[in-house]
Amino acid sequence: MEEPKGGHVGSEMVVAFLGGAFLGAGVALLLAPKSGQEMRSTLRGYAQKVEHDVEARVKDITSTIEACQRLCQEHVKFCREQLAPEGQKSGCA
Repeated sequence: MEEPKGGHVGSEMVVAFLGGAFLGAGVALLLAPKSGQEMRSTLRGYAQKVEHDVEARVKDITSTIEACQRLCQEHVKFCREQLAPEGQKSGCA
C-alpha cells in the first residue's frame, strides 16, 4: 500500500481546491470581460474541470481508505492469532 502523501486531511484539500477555483473564476471575471454567452461558456468549462478534479480526488481518497481498512483487518487478524491460546489459534478468524 502506498503511504498517503503529505500531512493534509483529504477534506481540507478539497475545500482549499474549491476555494482556489472559485477565487480564480472571480479574478477571471474581473480581468477578462466577455459577453454573457462567452462568460457562461467559460464558467461552465471551469465548473466541469472542478467537477472532474474533485471526482478524481474522491477516488484517490476512497482507494486510500479501502487500503487502510484492508491493512487494519489483516493486523487485527494477526494480533488475534498471536494472542489466542495455543489450542485455538487455527480457528481464529
